[in-house]
Amino acid sequence: MNYLKNMSIGVKLLIFTVITVLIAITVIVSTALFQFNSFNNIVSEEQAIKGMQGLNSSIEDYKEQSLKHAKMLSLNSEVINAVEEKDYNSIYNIVSFLSEEAKIDFITVTDTSGIILAHTHDSNKKGVSIADLASIQMALKGNAFSDVESNEIVKLSARAAAPIKNQAGIIIGTISTGYMLDSVEIIDKLKQIYNTDLTLFLGDVRFNTTIVQNGSRLVGTKLDSEIANIVLNKKEKYTGSAEILGIPYICSYMPLINSDNRAIGVVFAGQPISDVIAVRNRIINTLLVIAIIAILILSTFIYLYINRNVSRPLFEVVSAAEKIADGNLDVSIDFKSNDEIGTLCKSFNKMTQNLNDVLNNINIAAKQVAAGSTQLSSSSISLSQGATEQASSIEQLTATLEEISIQTKQNAKSANDANELAESTKSNAMTGNEQMNEMLNSMEEINKSSNNISKIIKVIDEIAFQTNILALNAAVEAARAGQHGKGFAVVAEEVRNLAMRSANAAKETTEMIENSIKNVEDGTKIANKTAEALDSIVESISKVANLVNDIAVASNEQATGIAQVNQAINQVSQIVQTNSASSQESASASEELMSQAEMLKEQVSKFVLTKNKSSSDEYLKSIDPEILKTLDSMPEKKKPDSISVPNIELTDKEFGKY
Repeated sequence: MNYLKNMSIGVKLLIFTVITVLIAITVIVSTALFQFNSFNNIVSEEQAIKGMQGLNSSIEDYKEQSLKHAKMLSLNSEVINAVEEKDYNSIYNIVSFLSEEAKIDFITVTDTSGIILAHTHDSNKKGVSIADLASIQMALKGNAFSDVESNEIVKLSARAAAPIKNQAGIIIGTISTGYMLDSVEIIDKLKQIYNTDLTLFLGDVRFNTTIVQNGSRLVGTKLDSEIANIVLNKKEKYTGSAEILGIPYICSYMPLINSDNRAIGVVFAGQPISDVIAVRNRIINTLLVIAIIAILILSTFIYLYINRNVSRPLFEVVSAAEKIADGNLDVSIDFKSNDEIGTLCKSFNKMTQNLNDVLNNINIAAKQVAAGSTQLSSSSISLSQGATEQASSIEQLTATLEEISIQTKQNAKSANDANELAESTKSNAMTGNEQMNEMLNSMEEINKSSNNISKIIKVIDEIAFQTNILALNAAVEAARAGQHGKGFAVVAEEVRNLAMRSANAAKETTEMIENSIKNVEDGTKIANKTAEALDSIVESISKVANLVNDIAVASNEQATGIAQVNQAINQVSQIVQTNSASSQESASASEELMSQAEMLKEQVSKFVLTKNKSSSDEYLKSIDPEILKTLDSMPEKKKPDSISVPNIELTDKEFGKY
């Protein structure tokens, strides 16, 4: 019992499961074997009955075939003629040929007394009487008949006989055909069909059998007396267990009845139980192997399942509990299940997480308080030192601002003077620009007059051209007038000369005027450019004047602002001195707070916590943002190397705001 108590829960569950499986497999195998034996006995009996019926059916088939062949041969004319003539050689030759052709085991021909005339099975039996056979008796009466018969010539056969009649219809003899039932091919073929041993008994002696012992068939051995009494004497069927030469069989027996309702033999079919036992043993061995493999596989699966879903989670819970007992809270159980163990693991994780959250918050608060107190202490000391240093710096800054104020006033005065000069220059530039515009207008008038003169000269040139033409016409007319027109010709020549000189003078004047016009145009262009330059100068001077004016205004405002700054710095100096005293008190309080925070941090550091950033972030979010901002903006404790006066630099953007 103590040994069982010390076992792990996984091993206990595994042993209990294996025992349960073994019991279940034992019950199942036992039931299956019992059912198998019962079923196999039933199947074997059914198979034996089928084999027995198959052998009996084959005998009936041989009887029908024998009857058919007997009827056909009884009508053969050659046989009829040979019997009538009692030509024994012809009869034998004919029936021997027909036996081979029809593949009949034997053919027998008798006379009306049942005396053998020819016998294909044994030619020496000629003259032997077979009148005691039922088939021969029926044939002599005129009826074809088949039966299972036995005599000294053929021990056991399926025989049929038919009467031989002549043309007058008188019976002159019989012809019988048959199949010998001692042929092993018959029962061997049936054994393959029905998968069972077969035996044909003549009386109580095995006449033909498939049962082999020591390499030879058990022909000639006798039937069990009890079974022989049931089958041969009582003519009843028997199905059940029996021993054949010491070998147990599941078998079936039925009597072989002839036409006299006499049991002349037994038909047997059966299967040895040794085959059934061998099959059963193979099944048992197979089931045992399968059961062992199944148990091993199932045990492995159960062990892995229990180890994974029971033992390992419980072991992790125990290990985690031991770690927590040692102060290590950085534990977590990764097991996802909805059963009781899964619920236990989830609850354990929740408990651990809550402890971690609480101690993490305490740890974070301790660190924040320690850091804040350290920074606050450093800042207070630095603030105290800085306040003292700032007081002297502010005094120097005040003196510097006074000097800057004087310089700024001087700059403002200079800017006002520059503004006046810029205004005067702007006025003169505007006057010059107006005079330049008047000169441009005069140049335009001159250009227009030159163009008009050019037009007049062109008119004079045209008049001179027309006068020249008229003079030419007058000279032509004077030439036509002859002596009377000489004086007129001289006048015309002079007029022509005058016209040519007028044209030359007009041409020269035109060229001179055109040159003047070109020069006037060039002068106009130069004057236009000069006017544009003066406009640009006027515009630039206007901008300069505006800038100088702005500078003057800004300088005046800057001087006023510096005076206000000087006054404010004096007030700051008084506040700094007050802050210096307060910072010394804060430094002493922060040092006391820092010692308390260090002690709290030392107590929390004994626990190993999970590094959970999310909880830290949530806690930090809960702190006042202004406090965090103040703590982060606090400078580290740093002792200034020297006291320096800050330089005030004013950029272009900041210049005008004062």
